Amino acid sequence: MMRAPLLLSLVLCLAASLRAAPSSSGSSRPRSANWSPASLEESRRLGGQGYAIAEHASVQVPEGRLAVVVYRKSGGAPRLGVSLVTDRGQKLLHMKIGSSFDIKLASIHKSGSIPDLAGDHSRIVAYQTALTGVKQESLILLRYRDGALEALPSLPFGRFSDIDRDGTLEIVSRERPLGQFFMIGCESYMRRAQDAFRTSIHAFRQGRVVRVSKSYPWYFDNSRQEMLARLDAIDLRSGEADPGQYLSVALSVYYDYQEMGRAREGWKEFRRLNPARPADPPPVQRCMKEVELTLRKRLKIPSDW
Repeated sequence: MMRAPLLLSLVLCLAASLRAAPSSSGSSRPRSANWSPASLEESRRLGGQGYAIAEHASVQVPEGRLAVVVYRKSGGAPRLGVSLVTDRGQKLLHMKIGSSFDIKLASIHKSGSIPDLAGDHSRIVAYQTALTGVKQESLILLRYRDGALEALPSLPFGRFSDIDRDGTLEIVSRERPLGQFFMIGCESYMRRAQDAFRTSIHAFRQGRVVRVSKSYPWYFDNSRQEMLARLDAIDLRSGEADPGQYLSVALSVYYDYQEMGRAREGWKEFRRLNPARPADPPPVQRCMKEVELTLRKRLKIPSDW
């Protein structure tokens, strides 16, 4: 009469032991299906200092759960942490403290996940830093694979965009080859060309970030046409125009040509956009020539162009 209850007890004990046993594959699972960024040790530690969770994203990986969290508090520097959560505990893989810059997650984390942009089962963590009070931004890229983070090249003013609408994201980046505070001119006439940008396009190839600008000539053709239209609407000799802004856009036109491997054509176009007119006063004509000579040196333009 006791055999049935005894057999039932043995079956229940066996089932319980199987549920408690670790996976034979050796991988660690996160502690709970209802995981929350508030459960991170770093979240609790920073919470005690007055920080709150501002942004977060996470994803299941073979080793556990990968999470990135941005913390903020009034009057304090923003912080970002990347953690790996497993049954064996938590590991802080990366920490960034914004002492003089702001931090925010990139658009790829808008859904709250961490995507496989490289297409190789790795995960890409991306965030942007912006210097406070200065027009300078960077896109920081981290690649997670096999329990570790690898820093990929950062890209100035980097933005994710599916520019060819094929379902794969590219990164459009803009840098200032001449520097943020570049000024040029003559003794009584100076131009600040702080917005002279060189645009480039990047994509993930075999886990790397590579420059692929030349695969998108139509993108740069459209960009140049837009900038030329802006320049056509500016009359430098009206007395109301901003010469520095004009020079910035004209140099950006040159850089678009250069990015396509057509630098000589770009320099010819730049000279067309910045001529010294016969009606200009002699000091202005001399200044325009000085500006061209200076830019030849800075841009390393061959003397026979």
